Amino acid sequence: MRKMALSCCMLFNLSVPVSQAADSETDQLMAEIGKLQLDSLPGDNIDRNGDGRPDLFFQHEGEYLYELVDNNFDDSVDESWKYNQDDVLVSGRVDENFDGILETELVYRDFLLFRVFSDTDRNGVVDLATEFNDGARSFSEKFYHSSEQNQIGRVEFRYGYPSGPEELRKTELSEKEFQELWRGQQ
Repeated sequence: MRKMALSCCMLFNLSVPVSQAADSETDQLMAEIGKLQLDSLPGDNIDRNGDGRPDLFFQHEGEYLYELVDNNFDDSVDESWKYNQDDVLVSGRVDENFDGILETELVYRDFLLFRVFSDTDRNGVVDLATEFNDGARSFSEKFYHSSEQNQIGRVEFRYGYPSGPEELRKTELSEKEFQELWRGQQ
């Protein structure tokens, strides 16, 4: 199951959250995870490249198991995967450009990728949301900030591929409200 999650991440180059009540705690924890140095954490850790420093780490937090991964061997967390007590993948976060920020979040439901949230402009707020149906991309919405008029672009997918051009619509929402709207729909 864990290998599938990693390959899904690599395949889609994406990531996403969990329950509304736990979102703020989860966000705080996940923000801190990106800043952690793997060799300073207690728990099970593995040195995958033989340099004497751990780059794969497992930590229990309450009823969840977190798998923390350093893909580029710089001692910083690049991926964080959250599993429930049954070892079922719940969510993950990924630092796609190795800048120390886990900007993409993946949410799983019933063993399948359900939603992906990304902060593409690196300002700490989700501006791209993608929904999956039975593991295939269904649609994506992107928030565009403008001094004149904010817009939301939407692309529909069929069999995982765009089925037409992006449709833009004007919105009064702020980027933060766009994020809250999407996270509230979980």
